[in-house]
Amino acid sequence: LGEFEVPAIAPIERSLPSGATLQVQVRDAAGQPAMANLALVRNPRELHGLSPGDALVMAYLGDDGRAEIPVAPGRYALAAYGSDAAGNSLPLGRVLTGLEVQGTLPVEVILPSPETTVRLSGQVRDSRDGSAVTALLQFCDEDQGIAARVSSEDGAYQVDLPPGTYGLTAALKRSDRPAEIFAYGPVEIRADSTWDILLGAGGTAVSDDAEVVPRAFALGRSYPNPFNGQTRIPYALPVPGRVELIVYNLAGQVVRRLVTEEQEAGTHLAAWDGRDEQGRSAASGVYLCRMKAGTFQQVQRLVLLR
Repeated sequence: LGEFEVPAIAPIERSLPSGATLQVQVRDAAGQPAMANLALVRNPRELHGLSPGDALVMAYLGDDGRAEIPVAPGRYALAAYGSDAAGNSLPLGRVLTGLEVQGTLPVEVILPSPETTVRLSGQVRDSRDGSAVTALLQFCDEDQGIAARVSSEDGAYQVDLPPGTYGLTAALKRSDRPAEIFAYGPVEIRADSTWDILLGAGGTAVSDDAEVVPRAFALGRSYPNPFNGQTRIPYALPVPGRVELIVYNLAGQVVRRLVTEEQEAGTHLAAWDGRDEQGRSAASGVYLCRMKAGTFQQVQRLVLLR
């Protein structure tokens, strides 16, 4: 066969990104350092369907909740999930987008409090055969900076979310081929609700006529409360009908009629800007917001601070 030369293999050089540093401090809702799992990406949309292969950096933060991450200068998005002592991520996390990292950028991440949540639950099924499937569901409200992850074991899922407007990504797990990724949203989640998700072979994760259907009438927790400029008031209707949402003072006098009309079933959101029926600013103090729909009535306190 004769002689031939085999070229030498050039050495492989590996280097970490450099030129900038992201200094991260994660704290819980009480302000204490918190253990967390971090994921850093270039494109905020990747946070919806984030998997280890999507992230530029995956990091675990110990008891001090601190990390210094070397990166190339640029714009990034960061997701942080609290973790337990074993390093397992908790369901609710925080998302920060539009992080311009040039030089050294310190970032403080406050994990969301699980006390201000509503419950979303339902079934996940494959549209091709109707079977219940196991999928990784990831919800993200970029406006609030909230993210949540949960698996649908044997088709059933349940997750607690702060009220908001969420995009959903579902990763359908298969034993014989890579996971399929489907996206849907945004959808408003304002009260305890049921959402049955139908995963299809096409581009969306949810059938076109799918919607969040509340289980019962509910007047959700207003936010913020106490408030200064405006407070938002979520409420839920399991059936269509006439709704009244009225603000009273402690003497029982009408201050503002927010809603007095027929509405469709679903989750709704009203807002009060602290003004009365004549457009005058109401005084600081405690007010009562009453929701009435059919035989259902519920009242909550609103605290206006000037």
